[in-house]
Amino acid sequence: MLTHMRVNDRIDAEGKKMLLIEEVQSDWHQAGREQGYKNPETKKALEVESKNIADERNSLVAELSKQEQENGFVSIEGQQRWDKFKEKEDSFKQKSKDFSSQVPDAPFKDTWHQLALKRAIKEAVDKGYDRIGLTTGKQQAARYDLSKQVDYIDYKTSGYGDSAKYSLGIVDKNQQGIDLPKEYYSAKELPEIVGKEIAEKIIKGEGQSGGGRMTLRGVDLQVGGEGMKKYYDEIYPNFLNKYGKKYGAQVGETKVNTVKERAENSMIPTSKQETVRYLDITPEMRKAVKEGQPLASIEEELAKALA
Repeated sequence: MLTHMRVNDRIDAEGKKMLLIEEVQSDWHQAGREQGYKNPETKKALEVESKNIADERNSLVAELSKQEQENGFVSIEGQQRWDKFKEKEDSFKQKSKDFSSQVPDAPFKDTWHQLALKRAIKEAVDKGYDRIGLTTGKQQAARYDLSKQVDYIDYKTSGYGDSAKYSLGIVDKNQQGIDLPKEYYSAKELPEIVGKEIAEKIIKGEGQSGGGRMTLRGVDLQVGGEGMKKYYDEIYPNFLNKYGKKYGAQVGETKVNTVKERAENSMIPTSKQETVRYLDITPEMRKAVKEGQPLASIEEELAKALA
């Protein structure tokens, strides 16, 4: 999916009806940033290299087989040539594997969030909201902080370098073990299970040692979410400010009720309030969106790009 949002309805501290954007993501572009995008030229080059590797293998096998038949053995020089070829072949296999893990190219690499936020504004206009809201980077980082969900993660490393494998054990706050799909994971697979930052700690061998395994708990499981902070505290608000300026709107802050909790020694529910950012849907903005904002042309461009 190019981009998706998670939103909900809120009435903020000023009594405004708000479409709160809880999360904006592009799974496609996130995968592209981490694994790379498939380039047609790279594919063609790999196809040519594959044929050359196959031809070289066939030629070398034939030559060394003839040498063995005639002499009863393969010469040292012949063995060295074979070893050198195998290194070359293994390198090519790794390049092919890396390419296979890449995602198809996609439009809006740097502007996908603009498409999503404009779509949110259109949704707010169409359904009569007073403003759109946006969570903060701190809230996003806290949402994905493993230390709030997991008591500890222990792991054991087998092998070295690129061939290293990691056996994981994850125990939640209720002291229940979490079932994992398999026993061992490669370094590339770890982020899918524990997230990028925790995966990096495991690969570096961080944590407390004991019983032949390493353990991450407490502060070791806290993740900074610096990437989220940059998007939710800078990139998204900056775009909304730029967009809203021509309609007499700018990003501000307000409070909304979040999770309802019970006060200590009380049966009366209390509402926790947190600060979020917002952009008002001004009359000028509402009029422009109803008449047709640039989102329409963006969607047309997207349809052409994916056709």
